[in-house]
Amino acid sequence: MEGLVLPILIFALVCLALAIKLGGIAACQQWWATLRIRRLLQLELPRSHYTIMQNVWLTGHKELLNIDYLVVSVYGIFVIKQVSGSGLISGKPGDARWLRSTGRKQHYFPNPLFECLGEVKALRSLLGVDASLLNFMLVFAGNVKFNTPMPVNVTR
Repeated sequence: MEGLVLPILIFALVCLALAIKLGGIAACQQWWATLRIRRLLQLELPRSHYTIMQNVWLTGHKELLNIDYLVVSVYGIFVIKQVSGSGLISGKPGDARWLRSTGRKQHYFPNPLFECLGEVKALRSLLGVDASLLNFMLVFAGNVKFNTPMPVNVTR
């Protein structure tokens, strides 16, 4: 076993160097954020009352939809969407696009609330349940700050 430590360490360093060179740092950050969110859900929600599913695919009206986390309980069904990245987020719930500012860079991205609503509608249509049983939450994973007030179901 001791003879494997050095080759494994070298392999890990080579993988890290390749990730940096190929721009995989963002992918590593997203993977880490996904791991943290899943771990928090598992720690905070007892298995006796909640079933946590990750990476659920549904057929929407026009395309396939991916639900990052689906939490099913006697209290309702919760759709959780994860948005990775960092920076200052600006946008109102009804805006088609939001702005992410990181230093001198700024870029617009589609309002993730609309995607969440699409996932909830597809799930409601598929299951045939009352809308009051479905809730959604948008989680920004990373070092983000909100420039505008966000709804209560949007968090960091």
